[in-house]
Amino acid sequence: MDAKPDTGGGLAPAAASPAVAKADDRAHLTGILLMAFVAVAWGCNWPVNKFAFSEIPPLTYRTLCLIAGGAVLLAISALSRRARGIGSLSRRQLYTLIVCALFNVTAFHITAAYGLYLMEASQAIIISYTYPLWVVALGWVILGEKITGLRAAGLLLGLGAILVLFYPSGGAFNIPLTGAAVMLLNAMSWAAGTIYYKAHRWPLDTVEHVGWQLVLGALPAVVGAAILETPPNPLDLSFPVILAAAYSLVISMALGHWAWFRAIDLISPVLASLITLINPVIGVLMSAWMLGDVITLRKLIALGLAVASLTLVLVGPAGLRALGLKK
Repeated sequence: MDAKPDTGGGLAPAAASPAVAKADDRAHLTGILLMAFVAVAWGCNWPVNKFAFSEIPPLTYRTLCLIAGGAVLLAISALSRRARGIGSLSRRQLYTLIVCALFNVTAFHITAAYGLYLMEASQAIIISYTYPLWVVALGWVILGEKITGLRAAGLLLGLGAILVLFYPSGGAFNIPLTGAAVMLLNAMSWAAGTIYYKAHRWPLDTVEHVGWQLVLGALPAVVGAAILETPPNPLDLSFPVILAAAYSLVISMALGHWAWFRAIDLISPVLASLITLINPVIGVLMSAWMLGDVITLRKLIALGLAVASLTLVLVGPAGLRALGLKK
């Protein structure tokens, strides 16, 4: 149907039909539900991983998860007919992809595995989610990004979360320092990977790009697991650990990554960021329920500071306006 001219001489936009509006609403709701699924799936995966480490070595376990997630994303990309293949990349583009995978996948997942192994899951989660602190700092140093008032506040809140967890009580630290140091490296590696990703143009479709990151990033982990760990006999694994492994492989890595990329096609990045703010909260609560982690006032304060830091740095002014917290 042609649009009719308005009284001012311009073209009046055609109103969306009820059927189109209903389809848009349905797609929006689907996106919200998918992102909520991602938040729960990824939040629960922290304590599930910690539980599985009781029978499966950490590096071996994470390597299996990475390969599963990468294979699913590459399959989705191939089925969508948007895959170009890693062979289409120039030597320089392949180099940048490998470096990004080393930060975002290899370093992040290895430190996450061993950090979880060395300390309480709830503590590890809180430290990992202070990564906006390092995103702001590295963005300023490497990319020359301006530190706005909101980003500065997010940086200070992230630093506050770390200090609250680390601050000694009664002359002794209440947190395993080795595990905490590993998890700080975890947060830094994700931040470094984020900055490196932002500094380059990527010719591959996003789903294919992340799929190759997971596969390439898993290769050093495969070598490390083969050298440092002895894989268990699958027949010796208990049924609960088999369920935990199935959850991580299928729900968290495979379906979680698929749901993430499907959701960001359906809803705005701001809304997606708002929903994922519950990831660390779910992780901490599920760690208490599944593993018996004690939720102390110190942890609650640190968690609140970390989530506030995430809100200011990742969601930004647009998200605060959506929440009604900023005009």
